[in-house]
Amino acid sequence: MRRISSTYLNILLLFECISLCRALSMMTIKHTHKLAPSQIKCNELAQSYPVTLISKLFSSVPKREFAIQDLTLSFGNIKEGEGMEDEDDDEKSERNNFILLVGRSASGKTTLLRILSGGEEPGSGYVLLNGSNLYNSELVDGEVLPVRVSPKPVFIDTKPDYYDEKFTVLEHIMNAADCEKNESSSDFVKGLAKEFATILNLSHKQINGFSSALSPSGQYLFGIACACMESSCASMKHINNDCTEIEIPHPVLLLDELLDKETSSIANTVGKGIQNLTRKGAIVLAATHCPAYLTDCADRLVTLSGGKILMNEIL
Repeated sequence: MRRISSTYLNILLLFECISLCRALSMMTIKHTHKLAPSQIKCNELAQSYPVTLISKLFSSVPKREFAIQDLTLSFGNIKEGEGMEDEDDDEKSERNNFILLVGRSASGKTTLLRILSGGEEPGSGYVLLNGSNLYNSELVDGEVLPVRVSPKPVFIDTKPDYYDEKFTVLEHIMNAADCEKNESSSDFVKGLAKEFATILNLSHKQINGFSSALSPSGQYLFGIACACMESSCASMKHINNDCTEIEIPHPVLLLDELLDKETSSIANTVGKGIQNLTRKGAIVLAATHCPAYLTDCADRLVTLSGGKILMNEIL
């Protein structure tokens, strides 16, 4: 009996040691992340709205039945790891990540952004986001598409309204992540939040302070950093403890006249931060009536008229 008891105790001790070693190894796991470039392809998009006599009489903008007509565009063909230094004209001409959408009121700019945000299904055509159909996850032209990790396109038309001192700027950015909050994910989320803040030119002092102390341009960049977390982290609801490297997509941001009422200096400062973001692989579409504010930072200028592409210029 003594021998059996001793053997039994040794087995229990062995299992306890194994469990302890596993727990310690899990505690030492450091989740790292890899940001993958994103891509959008729009094919023959069309959207129409019924025009009534009342809508014609009481609308502040011209009413058209066809808001978008057979619109085909693609965004985000940047190569992974490509930088801004020493790029030739061919590389510049291929850049398609920071796009300005211009045109008169009712030309189709906001309608396109609403469709890309997933909030308004097009009447015809389709949108591919990182290879997956935004509205129909099964078929495109009769073919089954693979399921891929995609960001959530985030629509932004105003500055953030976080002026409390309950959380720091960094904590607000972390809280924007759409994933399960637990001990295994906290370091990962914090590292990703810091990376987006750094890319957008927010300083260490700014992210560790409160949003009420930010400059006007800093407030915009803060809101964009929060949107980046919301967009990229939407594809991951939880983090697998056994996975040390996590690949997530770069964000897709849709700006609707976000900077049109600001000064050119504020818009230019924010534009430089957005430019850094898109050079890494993010996609930013900005509908604007003041393109001169951002032409030095953007890649393309797409002019819409009557729901159609009038011009698609390289900047």
